Amino acid sequence: MSWHRPFLLASLVVASCRPAAPPPSPPTTPSTSAPPLPSASASASATPDEEFRRRPPPPGAEGVFQAPVPFDIKLSNQLRVLHLPTKGAPVVSMQVVIRRGAAAGAPGVAALLGPMLMQGTPSRDLFEISDALEELGARHRVTVDEDAILVSATVLKNDAERALMLLADAVQHPSFPAEELERIKARKVQALAAERDLPRVQLQRAVAELLYPERHAYRASQLLTPATVQGLRRGDLQRFHRDHVQPDSAALILAGDLPRARVEELAQRAFGKWRGRSAPAALAAAPQAPRGPSVLLVDLPDAPQTSVALCAVGAAYTSADHDDLMVLSTVLTRRLNANLRGRHAYTYGVSSQVAFRHGPGPFTAGGDVVREKTAEAVREILGEVALLRDEPVGHDELQEAKTILSALSGRFETAESTVTALTPLAIYGLGDDDFMTLRVRLQLVSRETLQKTARAYLTPARLRLALVGDAARIEAPVQALQLGPVEVRRSPPGPRSTAPPSTPDDAP
Repeated sequence: MSWHRPFLLASLVVASCRPAAPPPSPPTTPSTSAPPLPSASASASATPDEEFRRRPPPPGAEGVFQAPVPFDIKLSNQLRVLHLPTKGAPVVSMQVVIRRGAAAGAPGVAALLGPMLMQGTPSRDLFEISDALEELGARHRVTVDEDAILVSATVLKNDAERALMLLADAVQHPSFPAEELERIKARKVQALAAERDLPRVQLQRAVAELLYPERHAYRASQLLTPATVQGLRRGDLQRFHRDHVQPDSAALILAGDLPRARVEELAQRAFGKWRGRSAPAALAAAPQAPRGPSVLLVDLPDAPQTSVALCAVGAAYTSADHDDLMVLSTVLTRRLNANLRGRHAYTYGVSSQVAFRHGPGPFTAGGDVVREKTAEAVREILGEVALLRDEPVGHDELQEAKTILSALSGRFETAESTVTALTPLAIYGLGDDDFMTLRVRLQLVSRETLQKTARAYLTPARLRLALVGDAARIEAPVQALQLGPVEVRRSPPGPRSTAPPSTPDDAP
């Protein structure tokens, strides 16, 4: 080894400068030989923690998470304020919730109104709003779905008042500048073109078409066309704002290290002078039994996977069946993954979901599966659903689903996640003790009530099948399942966009 050379040379030089030393005495031979080095197995057996490593430690006591109850008040103008203090990071997350979304107005109006709220007010134009938020370092966005418009921001604690005043001005006094409306409309048309090649979006639209009649709000909001968007005018947005964006249909959610008195003061300063009453909400009614094809296959030529959704009309968020449907969906998700992913390797992952809304949203089960195994995957999904109707779930399986659903601590880790968790309380008018009572409510879900719910919502007469994939390769195997009429929807002609689907209904 070359690094020994300088050291050896230096040692020789030093030694040459010292007086000669007498020769060393011969070494004494020990009477006993040195013990041999222990072998690897012997060394392992001698470790002090050997017994500890033989078996895993027993589980500790179950941690009990105390579900939080937010501070809940109403201002004199009926705007609801929900606040949950969070310690730690010096940030505040806020969200203005409008409890009317895409289903409340004509198709496309809410989808454009949401981002237009941030495009200017009588006192600030688009650039003044964006520059002010950028100066604060705010993380902000506007989201629109069927039930709500959400305007949110997260800022440092010391900037909470300035950010809240900006959001309040944008929500209460949008000016809807004509030139910005045309820009937002163009973005939406571009997004619609990009979405034509996205299986996830096409599957959502197929589900809406299968379950809801032509003029139903939950169908119209999903089946937007470029012509519909281009036909919207500034007056359409102004009327929606006048009818649906009012203090009695709004709520403010705040999470962060702020005292309650300070939150009430900020809410009063930002929204206390807001006056108005919203028009009566037209709730999306439950549709009659679905008509039309039993199977809708949207052709996506050469797609390597098939997007599958076995679907039925579910229930409203405030339905008495809400908790049973949550447990049923959780059980079905676990069974589908054990079957399609674990036993058959048809997919990377599948799930069951219930879209709880103001009205009955869709109940879906499925995911992306290997194209060549589409029919087999559908057969297995139908079999798992039939099993839920025919046999009560096992006791251990039921308890596991309840444990998953009652694990709430992750929802309140940050200020932003806390606001997200509180959002359904604001949208659907739930009590501030909803999280606290969840564990007790879940205990009321029994094997019998779960089977009853499955028989009520997942009967063969209510079920429809949506598929997005390569029709040339999967149509015949699906026809062979004999599930009823199969309608194949070819992709409509027209230009496609290669731009990412950055839509104005979920825009920063």
